[in-house]
Amino acid sequence: MPQVFLSLILMLAILIPASGLRAENLPFKEIGTSGLTEAYYPVGQAIIKVFDRQKVARNFRLYIEPSSGARENIERVVAGHWDFGIARADLLYQAENGKGLWRRQSKPKLRAIAAFYPEAVTMMAAVDTGIQSLSDLRGKRVSIGVEGSGDPENMRSLLRMVGLDPEKDLEVRLLGPIDSADQLQKGDVDAYCLTIGHPNLALIEASSGTRKMRIIEFEPKIIQRIKAQAPYFVDTMIPVKYYPNLDNATDVATIGAKATLFTLATTSNAEVAEILAAILDNFKLFRNQHPALQQLKPQDLASGLALPLHPGAEKLYHERGLLP
Repeated sequence: MPQVFLSLILMLAILIPASGLRAENLPFKEIGTSGLTEAYYPVGQAIIKVFDRQKVARNFRLYIEPSSGARENIERVVAGHWDFGIARADLLYQAENGKGLWRRQSKPKLRAIAAFYPEAVTMMAAVDTGIQSLSDLRGKRVSIGVEGSGDPENMRSLLRMVGLDPEKDLEVRLLGPIDSADQLQKGDVDAYCLTIGHPNLALIEASSGTRKMRIIEFEPKIIQRIKAQAPYFVDTMIPVKYYPNLDNATDVATIGAKATLFTLATTSNAEVAEILAAILDNFKLFRNQHPALQQLKPQDLASGLALPLHPGAEKLYHERGLLP
């Protein structure tokens, strides 16, 4: 085969979207996901895989859009650039109600389709710091995420819920996942707080060095206090099997906000039902596409939501017996 022709084939293979060639004469609908190494992207791929598997005639095709994450997905869906997106429940709640990053700029037309796995509030600390509980953060150097991502403000809010003033009680560092992992191992920070799905590459990196790390457990009374103030949080566990070098011997109790597939209220009922039916009809295949999805049950899709359900999703959940 001539080298030029082979190169052209390879180039086309790279450019083909996750949902295949745009051969069918059908409109494309975009799903905003995340960067390639983060969980939203493979979850988006899983949605497309089961959607393309449907035997019924489809009215549209799905296409993954990589993004910087939840905030960009919300903004682009609201602006009409993308049709669907994946975002954390706490950020969707803020956008819907004009809080946090969307203070006094509410986005009241956002609607939920399905909730997947909880993104766990995860606090990793160096063992040599003596940090074993949230109260032990007082006076410590703590990374709470990079500015503009939504994580710093959310962590500040959560810390206030448990009686810590992030400005007075902590030495806050605004670092992204890679820098946080690096500075934890170097001893330049004591702890790293973030809200993520598991397994997470940054935590694998942070826990794989010579400085021993542990994930801090949230006490039951702390979990109840937080949930009373922020009902979009759910109980969850962090599986330590993904991080074999941790000091923890058992899974760690914490809270989480569910990664949620969302759209606008103006999206047609038929489009929403078509996507949700694909997930439900091929549920085992969908669940097996990523470790974060493997504990998911069909009834979980309609729970832990921070937004009103889209009518197209609500109707299908009722029909499938997943809502009373």
